[in-house]
Amino acid sequence: MAHVSAKEIIKVKCTLFGQMFESGQIAEMVALFYTPDAVLEGQNLPPQRGRAAIAAVFEEASRFYRTITIEHEPPVVYGEIAFGSISNTNVLIDGSVELHRGLMIWKLVDESWFVERDCFFGMETAILSGDAI
Repeated sequence: MAHVSAKEIIKVKCTLFGQMFESGQIAEMVALFYTPDAVLEGQNLPPQRGRAAIAAVFEEASRFYRTITIEHEPPVVYGEIAFGSISNTNVLIDGSVELHRGLMIWKLVDESWFVERDCFFGMETAILSGDAI
């Protein structure tokens, strides 16, 4: 089997995350993306530990967001840990857009990469239009 880099795996997983969220495959998305004991936390969100808690957050988010797109900067890799800054572009049902900034810490598990810690912080809101945001 050819070696696939952390950068390539993370890029593919971020794309799949958005596709699976949009199609309502929340539990499958969380299982593909997060370690079993991962932590998701952020602005106005206390730490949520484990896939069930994280899935509940995204189930709730699916009531408000049409799409979530993750743009991950090239990760820094140290052995079995990788990390990097992210930007999420979240399109709400009403067409407005939230831009989230954060940090993802990844862990190599069974030859694939999974998010161990997902921390989002800054957020901006814009109105979706033909103009760049």
